Amino acid sequence: MNEQKLRVGIVDDEFLARQTLINYIARYCSNVEVVFQAVDLPKAVSQIKLHKPHAVFLDIEMPGPSGMEIAKHLSEAERPLVVFTTAYAEYAVDAFGIRATDYLLKPIEVSRLREAVSRLREQLAEKNAEHEKTISIPTANGAKLLPISEVLFLKADGSYTEIHTEKNENHVVSRKLFELEEKLSPERFLRTHRSYIVNMEHVREYLGGKNSELLISSGNRIPVSRSKKEAVKKFLEKD
Repeated sequence: MNEQKLRVGIVDDEFLARQTLINYIARYCSNVEVVFQAVDLPKAVSQIKLHKPHAVFLDIEMPGPSGMEIAKHLSEAERPLVVFTTAYAEYAVDAFGIRATDYLLKPIEVSRLREAVSRLREQLAEKNAEHEKTISIPTANGAKLLPISEVLFLKADGSYTEIHTEKNENHVVSRKLFELEEKLSPERFLRTHRSYIVNMEHVREYLGGKNSELLISSGNRIPVSRSKKEAVKKFLEKD
């Protein structure tokens, strides 16, 4: 099986620190792609929401909010894995307290960087496995467990959500779309509109224009809102 490309962001206010890490990754870490750079936490948050990286290498002390505050600005579903990078060892306890994957002291050693990347891959695999769950569908006699892998797309309907499957079934559950979104792997599912989440493995064509849509394997056309166009394009461009 081919190793999954690890998509990462780098957040550091020092240009030399960013460039050094980019060069180390390119030279010593196979199948890792740097998808964005940011100089402070607010810019990082917007880039994370746009690019949806697997992980970020995040400096702690920067102008404005500390890198430690990342959990305040992103929901659990939005938050990537985090490797803190800093020149100060005293932050280590706090870093692991917010479930950081690793903690690299500057100047970063290549061997430690490789260890951090290996840990990221392990945690990503565990995270993906956790997402491969089921959704409980109420029935007359109780409930049916629907494998998430069978889902084509989800559509919001007020306080309810329609779940459309590859078996041409349409289930309605009394849960809001955002509640179900937390169970879906971001490696497979993407919100394309305030009312739709799509299993991107079933996308056959992106239909651009004023009213953009995704054509999926079932023949359904799923709307893509203006605010989601860039995220959809980025997802489709991934290897």
